[in-house]
Amino acid sequence: MLTSKQMNKKIGIIGSNMEAIRADVQEVICSAAGHAYEHGDVTAFSSLIKATTGVNQKRIMAWIRANGFAIWSKDKDEYVLNQSAVKNADFEDGHAVALYLFTEVPAWYTKVETPSEIDKELDAIARISRLRKDIAKGDKIVKVDFEAFKAEMEGLLDDVRKCA
Repeated sequence: MLTSKQMNKKIGIIGSNMEAIRADVQEVICSAAGHAYEHGDVTAFSSLIKATTGVNQKRIMAWIRANGFAIWSKDKDEYVLNQSAVKNADFEDGHAVALYLFTEVPAWYTKVETPSEIDKELDAIARISRLRKDIAKGDKIVKVDFEAFKAEMEGLLDDVRKCA
């Protein structure tokens, strides 16, 4: 077991490394967007997602969808070029895209959830309760695939039984 001093030293290193990782990811996704725009090549996005296990891929993928001229293909399990986004954009070249994204668009990690928000999201009972309240209000359009919901609940119950 690490001492408090050792843990604090490692935590400091982790913090520094995370800053570097976030900056590196930002540099790659901005450059990859430039490549997507100029060359129609989105392979860097797919490679990045495969390489970032353990990092907030949800945020990275949301940024790519909004800014990267690429969309995730469920069928191919990789990124494909968003041709309409390329067609509707007006940049001189890929370098101009990357420069714009570096300087004008917030980085993928700037809107990170707080620990309280994450804990709330992880609380399955609370999420189900909020969903039931939203459905009961009737003020939101909610589509519920009851077969998929039933399968998820059965899977959840199986997981709970394994833990008991």
